[in-house]
Amino acid sequence: MEHALIEPRANSLLFGHEDVEAMLLSDIQQQRLHHAYLLCGPKGIGKATLAYRFARYLLANDAVSARTLEAAQSMSLFAALDEPDQPVTHVAPAHGAVASSLFMSEDAPIFKRVAGASHTDLLTLSPLFDAKKQQEKAEISVDQARKVPSFLSLTPAESSWRVVIIDAVDQLNTQSSNALLKILEEPPENSILLLVCHTVGAVLPTIRSRCRKVMMAPCSRDDFARVLQHMAPHIPSNLYPSLYALSSGSPGQAVHYHAQHAAETYAALLHALRPEATAADRQKFADGSASVKSPAAWNMLVEMWQLLAQRVYLSAAHALPELMKGEPAILEALRTQFSIDVWCRYQEKMRSLLGQTAVFHLDKRETALLMVSPALILNMQAA
Repeated sequence: MEHALIEPRANSLLFGHEDVEAMLLSDIQQQRLHHAYLLCGPKGIGKATLAYRFARYLLANDAVSARTLEAAQSMSLFAALDEPDQPVTHVAPAHGAVASSLFMSEDAPIFKRVAGASHTDLLTLSPLFDAKKQQEKAEISVDQARKVPSFLSLTPAESSWRVVIIDAVDQLNTQSSNALLKILEEPPENSILLLVCHTVGAVLPTIRSRCRKVMMAPCSRDDFARVLQHMAPHIPSNLYPSLYALSSGSPGQAVHYHAQHAAETYAALLHALRPEATAADRQKFADGSASVKSPAAWNMLVEMWQLLAQRVYLSAAHALPELMKGEPAILEALRTQFSIDVWCRYQEKMRSLLGQTAVFHLDKRETALLMVSPALILNMQAA
């Protein structure tokens, strides 16, 4: 059964990240706003939720004038931070807002406008939905990115700011990145760009260098539980420990993994890859994997295989948290059976095969069987 989740634009609560939120609020109050913020961290930890909180606060508080941004743009970020402290300008909280945070009540008119994507001073970009494949596209197109310069060239209609949120900037392709770069080089007055970033290395250096990078850490176990209770009350609390380990502390990823039965997929993969698995065990795994027609289910299998392969490699040097009962013993057995060098070559061949399966629509049953087949690894050892 599918469960509707709260979209970041409609989420009034943010658990954890108090230090980052306080820093952003301080930037407003001390008139040190940068024209672009790169909100970095693992996917699903609350970066977009924070971006919308920041945007709502700016749009609701007209006391935050363009002078703030002009002052910040006239000097480098680090030079600004090295100067003597300036008098703090406290922004009067808007209706429903709390001065000590970026929080705004869901009853506030601007909250409702932002949640309904109807605020004229806010533009948001994210990959479009592919109706044919029934999933989000992988990239933000250049046509979408070209909306940003024209939007920011206009005078704010309802507030003191024009705000752009891009979720996520690492999903821009080369053309769309270049379309955004010009506006980052010469940002208009009264404009702020909030760029959600899952993988910093996937963002052009020329874009990174023109933003203030804000690092956000995965959630603590307590905050992780609070997020799931708020965002996904349908998930039983007894699953929280395994989901926390599986998602590396990302509530958003945990919700996605639960919906796609990731824990069950990982367990089946472990069972079929263990050294004592029989040919019948491996064939059963392959048949089960290929019988599921959902592209999302196959993508989850590939993602869990990548995770398992990475954990075999990492477990050789680090003690990893246990994802499920019996996992450490299987990882150790795989390391004992095959050297790390052989295991890495196996990963390379499997990545190539998975890519060919996607492009050329190869038989997924055969690919899944090879994924857990010792014969493939033994052939590499003999090569």
